[in-house]
Amino acid sequence: QAGYSRRLQHYHAKRGHWLRVDWGLYRLRDFPTSPHEDLVRWYLWSRSQAVVSHETAAAFHGLGDYLPAAIHLSVSQGFRKPAPTGVVLHRSRFAKKEIADAEGFRITTPLRTILDLIDSYSESDRLIGALRDALERGAIRRRKIESEIARLKGKARRHAQQILAMVMESTS
Repeated sequence: QAGYSRRLQHYHAKRGHWLRVDWGLYRLRDFPTSPHEDLVRWYLWSRSQAVVSHETAAAFHGLGDYLPAAIHLSVSQGFRKPAPTGVVLHRSRFAKKEIADAEGFRITTPLRTILDLIDSYSESDRLIGALRDALERGAIRRRKIESEIARLKGKARRHAQQILAMVMESTS
């Protein structure tokens, strides 16, 4: 799409001008690397449909002590590519306000990240740390998380209320 024929792509890759990252995906050899190239790669792999989410989004935002072993991406119900090794796909719907643009990819906002972690029953200690960090840094407001928790149903709501209570108890 950038105007390079397959022959020119092959030439630049063979000469070492371009480094192959994945099938059909190259980077310029002498261009500085990005700390989040892996996330850009998976965003491009998804044809710009995936949103970085869950544990990966928490680590990117510096919420809690998440160090995910896999890349977590959220995609629409209609997304048909299978998850490659090292990628966890979540099926989700997002409002525009729940997604932010980052350095070459899209990512869930801190509020949506916390809600995704609650919904996936993330480990309580890590979730408490993530929620505490988000509140202390002002990435989310207490009233907003409380109103979002009130919209949850059943087990997820009770779990979220317990997590919020533990966070509020530890910060008092």
